[in-house]
Amino acid sequence: MTPTRWPPRSGGPPCPPTWCDHTGAVLAQVGGVAVAGAAVRPGHPVLLGYVKLGHARPHQPAGTAPVAGLPGYPLAAAVTFELFVMPLLAAIQGWARPRPWRRVTLARDWTSPPGVEEWVPVRLARDDVTGGMVATPPDRRGAGSVSQLARADAWWPIPEGRGQFSCGSVIEVLPVPGDADG
Repeated sequence: MTPTRWPPRSGGPPCPPTWCDHTGAVLAQVGGVAVAGAAVRPGHPVLLGYVKLGHARPHQPAGTAPVAGLPGYPLAAAVTFELFVMPLLAAIQGWARPRPWRRVTLARDWTSPPGVEEWVPVRLARDDVTGGMVATPPDRRGAGSVSQLARADAWWPIPEGRGQFSCGSVIEVLPVPGDADG
């Protein structure tokens, strides 16, 4: 299967599980819905499913193709693409995706909301005193912030239930693909 036959969909309003833009209902009619929402922030309104090939066009090959409905906010779409779409594409294509995690020092205090896994975009910089890498989370939150996404050097996935971090804590981050140091 080629990536062109795998249609990610983005831009729906953040309103699962009913998906007020009707994507889930349409997907259920032409295939099936496997996931309608995930306990991740940003990115809760993700939709994962499949379409039956040949459903709309009789000359298409038989079988199914995966479909992802991504949230409309840029950070939420990037997180769900990283968590769900890239691993699926890698499996379909047989890609090896070695991405080294990095241990870095947190530059300031951070609190995450309870009950969800939070993915925080961070900037990485070398500490002039220690020579180690320091991660700085954004000053403010918002799944619609394109600038946070553009400035991010790495993702800091915070597991559910781990909400309080002090400046100087050692954390693990996943460098963004294409980052010069990662």
